[in-house]
Amino acid sequence: MKKLGGDLAVADMDMDKHFSITHSPPFEDVLGWMLEQTPGQEVLAVSAHREMLLDMTAAKRRGELPDQFARLLFVYLRTPDPVKHHERLMLPNAHGQARPDWHVEGVLAGQEAMHAACKDLADVTLNTA
Repeated sequence: MKKLGGDLAVADMDMDKHFSITHSPPFEDVLGWMLEQTPGQEVLAVSAHREMLLDMTAAKRRGELPDQFARLLFVYLRTPDPVKHHERLMLPNAHGQARPDWHVEGVLAGQEAMHAACKDLADVTLNTA
């Protein structure tokens, strides 16, 4: 996101501190944040909260909030190789900080469930391998 010119203080859901990184926020709050609180940002990093993504996917599938969903293009950046995924998680984040071990372990443990949630929500999937 940083390489695409995104302002990390505005465009990264976890880093801007609008939402907890430990508790899944309501998808409606996240949708509102994406549409109303990220001025000038064309690329946003949405946190990988499984519950929120599943709720958002279900709402989109049911046709809820069609005007809001129509304003967004969801792109899923997928790393299908588990070894490469682990290696990328061990790299510093966009702010140059190491991810805590509990975060890396949680991401890896929920990898298949996250894949299912993201592929269903995404308008476009890009393989990053």
